[in-house]
Amino acid sequence: MRTSSLIAATGGAALLLGAAAPAVAGERPQVDQFMVLEQRATFSWVEEDHDDAAGRPGTVHTGGMLIDKAYGTTDVFGYLADWDCEPGQLPGGEGCVLLTEYEIATAGATLDVDVRAGTAHLSGDVVLFDLRMEAPEQYLTVDARWTSDGTPLRSRVHHSDLSPTAKVQVHQQGRTWSGLGATGTVGGLALGDEPGEVTEHGLWSTDSRYFFWQRGGVVPPDDGGGMG
Repeated sequence: MRTSSLIAATGGAALLLGAAAPAVAGERPQVDQFMVLEQRATFSWVEEDHDDAAGRPGTVHTGGMLIDKAYGTTDVFGYLADWDCEPGQLPGGEGCVLLTEYEIATAGATLDVDVRAGTAHLSGDVVLFDLRMEAPEQYLTVDARWTSDGTPLRSRVHHSDLSPTAKVQVHQQGRTWSGLGATGTVGGLALGDEPGEVTEHGLWSTDSRYFFWQRGGVVPPDDGGGMG
């Protein structure tokens, strides 16, 4: 399972600087910089299916997904549970029995985000692993869409660590969309076509730039925090 790209990048920087050999005075500095685009979406649901339209065990199906795209790779994390509930009852109260419970993981699904329009589309396959170890893995096709009012809430973060021989800087620009809606299908589950089925949804995009500078005995220049 891949660690969040932000943690991996900053942690990698610390290891790089800590492991470097003592520098010789007058040597050329070691400089590195790179950019990362990370996009995330969430989608959770409670689907009542007393007519067995989805073809899954039970009468109510709950689940959720966190979709994380970075370095061109989409990862999906989540869960899916099938319940047998009496009419009018939902999981969390009396009258429901848990039948099956699965972990959701990626199996070729791809998240595409249009930052100008504030929309996203998840398509492809996910794999389900039975947490009770009673059934083989299952593969489901997903097709989910997020829409918004097109106006994101923007944020900026700048962090800098400066020492006599090294500098590490992280600059981030983030977008969070409001006025959001989400619909889609997960296998035979049709989600968002009735009120209250989608219980949580979110969409974010973060541009991060990392800058590393190191040389022995000379204080690196301070660029004032600007990215240019």
